[in-house]
Amino acid sequence: MERIEIINEILCGSSSRFRESFFLKNYGDVYTEIINFTLQIDKITFKERVWYWVNDIKIQILCNCGGKTSFHKNWTNGYRTYCSAKCAQQNETSKEKRKKTVQDKYGVDNIAKLDEIKKKQEQTNIEKYGFKSSFQNSDVREKWKTNVKSKYNVEHIFQLKSVKDQSKLTSLERFGTEHFVQSTNYKDKLNKIGFSEKIKNTYLSKHIEKYNNIDLEFYNIRDRVLDVASKKCGHTFSIHYDSLKRRIENGYEYCTICNPINSGQSQEEKILIDWIKSLSIDIIEKDRKLGIELDVLIPGLNIALEFNGLYWHSELYKDKYFHLNKTKICKENNIELIHIWEDDWIYKKDIIKSIILNRLNLLNSKIFARNCEIKIVCKNEKNDFLKLNHIQGSCNSSINIGLFFQSELISLMTFGQRSINGKKEFELLRFCNRINTIVIGSASKLFNFFIKNYNFESLTSFADISQFSGNLYSKLGFHYQHTSDPNYWWVIDGVRHHRFAYNKKRLVKQGFDSTLTENQIMYSRGYFRIFGCGQDKYIYKTIKLTLSEF
Repeated sequence: MERIEIINEILCGSSSRFRESFFLKNYGDVYTEIINFTLQIDKITFKERVWYWVNDIKIQILCNCGGKTSFHKNWTNGYRTYCSAKCAQQNETSKEKRKKTVQDKYGVDNIAKLDEIKKKQEQTNIEKYGFKSSFQNSDVREKWKTNVKSKYNVEHIFQLKSVKDQSKLTSLERFGTEHFVQSTNYKDKLNKIGFSEKIKNTYLSKHIEKYNNIDLEFYNIRDRVLDVASKKCGHTFSIHYDSLKRRIENGYEYCTICNPINSGQSQEEKILIDWIKSLSIDIIEKDRKLGIELDVLIPGLNIALEFNGLYWHSELYKDKYFHLNKTKICKENNIELIHIWEDDWIYKKDIIKSIILNRLNLLNSKIFARNCEIKIVCKNEKNDFLKLNHIQGSCNSSINIGLFFQSELISLMTFGQRSINGKKEFELLRFCNRINTIVIGSASKLFNFFIKNYNFESLTSFADISQFSGNLYSKLGFHYQHTSDPNYWWVIDGVRHHRFAYNKKRLVKQGFDSTLTENQIMYSRGYFRIFGCGQDKYIYKTIKLTLSEF
């Protein structure tokens, strides 16, 4: 008998029977099955639990934004699609309908484009903030920065990869270049108004005003390269504006003669080593006993750190197997080598420090998993937690299982499904604890919950050799299968980007020449690759593996 038929037979057309107490008293076996089936879904009514059971759904139904949607009065209709009017309005059909209505009535697709609305908005902003635009108010700007930082862990949304990629795609579609300022439209417009000299003088004035208190004299600018004289050391040198800005803001020596660009040891590497020294542990710098140079060796723990600058460790100077070979040599000599990638250190310093402190057994905050409550975690909370605590950031997972200590999420394991040869296979995508915290037994507790509550034959997972040993998988019952070839990333704007985002198929869709290879297209854009160490693949099966499967 179908589950819906069982429920209809129990209710017998009487809504008064649809009570949890009635089911418990008269149909205990059905009641127990419904409750056990929906154990992982919290804070829902008994009617909702029945709906999940009838429809054989184990994952909580949420809005696209990750919020909870309301349940229909007629329980068979289930949940509404959206959690709010705001989310419903994000629907593309609704958007187009609104545009058409406004266009027909006012002649524009958005009323904000009407002159009378613009004037009214400016007047309101002047009365409220003192400026025509609210963003000219310093308090508004600071509040905006704080909100962006707390939500996305960046200071500006244009630092987000998704925003950058969309901006480039839009520019390619409209102007044929990744950035509008690279287009002929932009250059022609500047030439018509003689803008080159104007902007040069404007930039020089801004630099003089901004940095006039650090003994620098600016006397020329060429495509964002500044010709500068240092009153401090007397040297005259040229430096890219971004490099100068970064040096000044981080307190580095900004003269390129006193502190050459890309010298033997980068400023960020120095900061890393100084921090390691502050931990009061014995280290050896630039150790060469194994025939290779190790940036930092901690002999007492047989751990080494390698700082990989994205330019000097790229394919321009290092071959495909450089990082992997270093890792292998260290492993053969019982040394665990941890690679610190430059962009991770700059943009995810707190996570990197937590990883290192954990390996050095210097984390003091410890919590036992047995004292934690296990719950299914919603999409938004999952993404926020991973961005703050996992070196690889968020992921597209369908199952997110978390441990909560005193109502706070402190450990998370996520899973997803992918189709291989027409067959769906589960993958363990992410696992991490809150940074600077050891949650003893968290991995096994989370993984055991997944095993007990989800049906699967096999489960795969991958460990990045450059930073992790894979020992955790053995403890969970996984079996090692093989090691992949060294992976690579494209270095764009000082950050590594996954190669899948720039494969030939996607590049051709963006308008690039289909007769060229991925490498040819990317090289022509001025980008280069950096190679990792590859990944170890592990597999967990509910049935015993045969020798041929290893």
